[in-house]
Amino acid sequence: MQSNEELKFEFITEKNFENFKQYILRSELIFPEYIRSDEEDYIEMLKQANTIAFAVFLGSEYIGNIIGCELTGEDMEICKPYISPGKRALYIYNFVVENGYRHKGYGCSIFTKLIETAKNMGFQTIVAHCRENESFHIFKKFGGVQKASFEKWEGGEENYVLCELDITSIETHAHPNAINKIHANNLSSETKLMPDMHTNLIETSHQHLERHEF
Repeated sequence: MQSNEELKFEFITEKNFENFKQYILRSELIFPEYIRSDEEDYIEMLKQANTIAFAVFLGSEYIGNIIGCELTGEDMEICKPYISPGKRALYIYNFVVENGYRHKGYGCSIFTKLIETAKNMGFQTIVAHCRENESFHIFKKFGGVQKASFEKWEGGEENYVLCELDITSIETHAHPNAINKIHANNLSSETKLMPDMHTNLIETSHQHLERHEF
């Protein structure tokens, strides 16, 4: 069951990344070492214009994060053969729901907040390379369309799918899977750290166009 506590969406920037890096970098542990992103990778991403990044808390408990960057340049050229032309696209870099909070509707609430923010910033579509797990199912719940599939991605054992979601007509406040009580709380660089409640490995959806994984 979902908690009655409000979700708190803490906006991550280059300046306050230090406050959240323990959580963000922990999400990398699900991947083989040679494809993990490090702190410098995330700092570079947060430097980009129009990046959307949230750390999500339920009370004082960290439950996940979602990070997306505007799809431009070489990254756009990689996705261009598969996605709708002429639309301003946000590319999901990281989508995490902490172990113990999955299958309770929080993933849909986090995705709802991303869509709301992306629409307010003028994005028209969201794109992601998804592992065939819960993130892929959430993408489809919101009307996402599978545009391509890749077997044994980068020589590994997992399959990946390229998905696209047109967000121009989505009414996020009405989505049946979204938790009603969500609250955006933008942090300043002086915000205090939340306590590290546990260090379990997490189930995550994650990608990087240079690493080709999600």
